[in-house]
Amino acid sequence: MNQNLEGNLHNEKKRGENIRAGKSRWHQGFRVVCFFLGLVLLLHGASIVVYAMECKNGKNCVGRNSKVFGIRNEKENSIDVLVVGDSETYTSISPMQLYDETGITSYISGQYGQKIGETKEAIRIALETQKPKLILLETNVLYRSKGSADGILSSSLEGLQSRFPIFQYHNAWKNVLTGKKSLENLKGFEIRKWCKAYTGGEYMEETSLHREIPKSIQKQMDEIISLCKENNVTLVLYSAPSPKNYDGEKHNGIECYANEKNLAYVDLNLKTSELEIDWAKDTADHGDHLNLSGAQKTTRFLGTYLKDQFDLEDHRGDENLKEWDISLEEYHKKIA
Repeated sequence: MNQNLEGNLHNEKKRGENIRAGKSRWHQGFRVVCFFLGLVLLLHGASIVVYAMECKNGKNCVGRNSKVFGIRNEKENSIDVLVVGDSETYTSISPMQLYDETGITSYISGQYGQKIGETKEAIRIALETQKPKLILLETNVLYRSKGSADGILSSSLEGLQSRFPIFQYHNAWKNVLTGKKSLENLKGFEIRKWCKAYTGGEYMEETSLHREIPKSIQKQMDEIISLCKENNVTLVLYSAPSPKNYDGEKHNGIECYANEKNLAYVDLNLKTSELEIDWAKDTADHGDHLNLSGAQKTTRFLGTYLKDQFDLEDHRGDENLKEWDISLEEYHKKIA
């Protein structure tokens, strides 16, 4: 009898302990959920503030993102050609020269080290205020993933930055407090007058090999292609002259991809003789980027190419774009 009583008491005690343990685990789980919910709300609120400080007005944006958000300073629907990609973009095309020689209005939404997810975001931001007829995508971004794991990590980080801009634009408050403004408006171009020669010789040797574009990047390129189709924009791939970044295998890989997706592709690395590129004079950093003289040569070539291949309007003399003529005068003073 006593044994049964003791057994029942033990079971009741055990049951009570289990109930208390269950409640404790539930409370712990609830606290964890509340913590992460609070963190998400905090990040969301901070992101709204940061985005308003730096991104709503392109003039407040400095540094790496200045060119991407700087397009918001341009007159609405005034840009016919949008250029996207990494630092090869704003060192290979001069929009003011392009306008001076052809009347084509263009803007460079480039970033140093730009990754394909950021390229897509730059296009999306530009489309908020512009209706470009053509997008030139510099192809160095197509090989920024080192493998599937890197691609997954990169996509995750880009997704996090897209949802919570605080991670990408966390220095915005500094710009507001210090009164910093975006750099001079050259439509995204950077003037580099110095020269550090490339002496490595021929770098675009013919080969039957091709370097495949990583699958993770191809997936995001599909989204970019769809975005362009939805907005009735022609997408063109181009490779800026750069011995450091290009070779025959990459050319074959990009050409194969362009053919598969029915995209126009112009590789300026195969046209250095036609461009009259002199690697002793036309590069700023031993063949990584072009300097001003190199960019002038590629811009002149691309201006002819764009005029011949696409129906782009000559805006010179357009009363609605007088600010371009003012900017052109300033540009000529800067490069003199």
